[in-house]
Amino acid sequence: FNSGNNQIKDNTFDGLHHCCTLIRHWSSSNTLIIRNSFKNCRYGIHAAYSSKIIATNNDFLNFLDCAVGFYHTNDSQILGNDMHNENIYRNHGILLFGASSQNTIRGNEIQNTVNGIDIHYDSNDNRIENNEVSNADRGIILDLSDGNTVFNNNVDALTIPGFDNGDNKWSVGTTGNYWSDYTG
Repeated sequence: FNSGNNQIKDNTFDGLHHCCTLIRHWSSSNTLIIRNSFKNCRYGIHAAYSSKIIATNNDFLNFLDCAVGFYHTNDSQILGNDMHNENIYRNHGILLFGASSQNTIRGNEIQNTVNGIDIHYDSNDNRIENNEVSNADRGIILDLSDGNTVFNNNVDALTIPGFDNGDNKWSVGTTGNYWSDYTG
């Protein structure tokens, strides 16, 4: 709570109910979460009311609810993480909600989830690029959020590859996304 300039690196969290819960209440910032392993947990990383969080090069295996979740968290990055489940659960690979804005989600591999990348409730102006989402029920969801840019992602979803009920961009110039169900 209310901390800054933190580093969490090179750890293994296995079998805990909340492996690593970074609930940052009221302006915690500048946290680097790097090269950690999260196994058999409910939540991997959860940041709230935070800014400038960098979650990079972490491994998540068998998470029940969410590998990385940001709530009211801004100016942060989720980069180059591996998120895999042995079975599809009722979960999210990456979840931004409650006005989490101006974040970057790049270069993540997400497998066997219900929702690959989920952006909700006024989470605006985020950048989602170069991610691999495979064997997900729903690939990339943009729900009640605007100004997000989604491009150069590879999405192999079983039911809904992409969903958007806001005003968002799904390409930059001529670079769009790859959708497994595209037949054109």
